[in-house]
Amino acid sequence: MSNTTGQSPVLDLLDIVWRHSDQATSHSWSRVNTSMKGALSLAIGSGMRFGRDDFWEIAQRYRFHYWAGNTGGFAEWFYCLAVVEGNLSACRAFEHYKNRKPFIVEGVSPGSGPTFAHRSGFRETGRLCVGATFTWNGEQVTVTSFAEDGKSLVACSYRDPGAADRDVGPVLHKRYRIAPRDIREQRRAAQAEAA
Repeated sequence: MSNTTGQSPVLDLLDIVWRHSDQATSHSWSRVNTSMKGALSLAIGSGMRFGRDDFWEIAQRYRFHYWAGNTGGFAEWFYCLAVVEGNLSACRAFEHYKNRKPFIVEGVSPGSGPTFAHRSGFRETGRLCVGATFTWNGEQVTVTSFAEDGKSLVACSYRDPGAADRDVGPVLHKRYRIAPRDIREQRRAAQAEAA
């Protein structure tokens, strides 16, 4: 079945949800916003191909600021899902929207949460997203946010990394601001040490 609208299937899906929500019920922005978040999650998790400008279009057409969430930075939840699911077209569209390059490291676990394809395990090389863990300066760190300008991220190490699983709450040990050049320098140092 071909697309006759000239836009990505992602935007087709979101158009349908946006136009047809609340037709059998009373109007509720909460319902619309939750439905839009679910539709975008479905598009990412089902492996739909995103157009380069799709997140820009989503922001313009569908009141994205009301339903995208702000945990770890505006709309980062969708980027995390794209990373975990391995939907590179969604990753690239989001990076274009945020005007940032991907932060790629060796030995990364992208995080956990609901997934569509059971792809949340350890990766030899992969993108960083909020919740991803990797080794930095000999410590296991977790990405907590990206700078608004896209030029760095914050990753933290914790005194007892397992505390969060016991509802005790993690106690911050160190907070790192990491730029792409820092990742390149660490990679070069590791390669030199291995040679």
